[in-house]
Amino acid sequence: MPQKYYKIVAVLKNKSKVSVIHEDLPPNMKVKYKLGRWTKPKYARSKLFVFGDLLHAKYFAAAGDECDIYECEIKGMEEGKTRLNVSNFLCATNIRNFWQGKGISLGEVRPVQNGTILASAVKLTKKVNLTFDQ
Repeated sequence: MPQKYYKIVAVLKNKSKVSVIHEDLPPNMKVKYKLGRWTKPKYARSKLFVFGDLLHAKYFAAAGDECDIYECEIKGMEEGKTRLNVSNFLCATNIRNFWQGKGISLGEVRPVQNGTILASAVKLTKKVNLTFDQ
């Protein structure tokens, strides 16, 4: 049986699914997801963040705003170690520099959440129940 991965998405008023950090990103970096379709990052060298287990995904989702969790398939898996500090998201240059590994100080990055996997592409396959009794 293939490994299951989990993507957390924010659901907007118009029912579109976007990255949970969509409010912190510049418009040209916002990622939209559609069920059953492959999604890639807006910046070619970057990655999309998913979780390798449902429990970590649920804990992360419970700490945020209204969102859904989807089982997903991924391509181009990498283990994640750091992420850009949220205060640096508003500038597309900061995001590009982070993924290129240049011009980023240690104060601008944070460890990723436990269970985080990085992917080159993500396909949402099935919505997950958000109760903690699974």
